[in-house]
Amino acid sequence: MRAPPPGTAWAVNGAYVESVAAERVPEGERLAAEDIVLQVSLDASVRQASCKQGESRPVDRETCVYLLKRATTRLLHMPTHVFAVLAAHRWHQHTDRHFATHCASFRRSVKCHVLVNAHPIFEDAAYAAGCINEPLRDETSSLELQCMQLRVLPAAQQPDPSALAHWETFAIEYPEVTEKQLWFVTLRESYNLDEELTATYGSAYHRTYSTVDFTQPLPSVRVPLEEYSDEVQSRATWPTRVPGWWHPDMQPIRRQVRRTPLAICSGRCPSDLNAHLGHW
Repeated sequence: MRAPPPGTAWAVNGAYVESVAAERVPEGERLAAEDIVLQVSLDASVRQASCKQGESRPVDRETCVYLLKRATTRLLHMPTHVFAVLAAHRWHQHTDRHFATHCASFRRSVKCHVLVNAHPIFEDAAYAAGCINEPLRDETSSLELQCMQLRVLPAAQQPDPSALAHWETFAIEYPEVTEKQLWFVTLRESYNLDEELTATYGSAYHRTYSTVDFTQPLPSVRVPLEEYSDEVQSRATWPTRVPGWWHPDMQPIRRQVRRTPLAICSGRCPSDLNAHLGHW
C-alpha cells in the first residue's frame, strides 16, 4: 500500500485503518509505529455489496481493507499463540504449516481408532503424543511409549495422599484418560529443563530415517536430488528462507510448482503503512 496522500495521515477507526486529513486526526487515533496492520483482499461480491450499501470503508481501489491486528484478534477471540501459528505460514518451509504434522494415532479397540491432534495451535501440553520426537540413532530414549489403560491405586495405597486428588482433578478436565490411551512412561528419575523428551514409536511405525534400533530403510524408488539456480541458492538461509517445491519464489529447476498468491501481508517500514503490513 502506498503512503497516504499529501496532507493526510493514517488513522484508526475502530478495527479499520484509513487515510484522513491530517488536521482532522486526533493524536490518540493516529496509527502508532508499533501497530501491525492486516491487508485483507475483498472478492467481487463483497465489493459490489459495499457499493450498493454506500459504505465508506477504507478501501484501496475497492480491492481490500486494512484492519488493525490487535482489534481484529480481539473481535475474533483469537489467542496470541494462534495468530503466531497462522502468521508463521508466510514461511513456506515452516514445520507447523499443516495440522497433520503433529498427529498421533492408535487403535483403542477392534472398532475404535483414535487420532490425537497435538498441534501447537491448541496450546495444550496434555496432548504430548504428537510433539515428542524419536531420538537420533546414537542417542537413547528418555521416555517409553505405551498404549494401555491406567488403574489408579485407592487412597489407602497412595504413597502421596495428594496424588489421587490431582489425578481426579485432571480426569475431570480430560475424561478420556480413564480409557485406553497412549502414555509416555518416564525412564529417568529426573530431567534437565533444556532436555528434549524423546521416545521410539515401535516397529509398526513407517519411518524414512534412522533412530535407535531402527535403520533407515532403502528407498523403493530413486528420487533425483533437487537442483536450484545460483540466484536461489544465494538467497537461501536457514530456517527463515529454505528453497523447495513449497516455496513459490525459490523453486527447483526441474520440478517447478505453480505459484500461489498471498492475500495478507506484514513487514516494517517507518515511512508509510508498508511498515505495518505483513504477508501470511
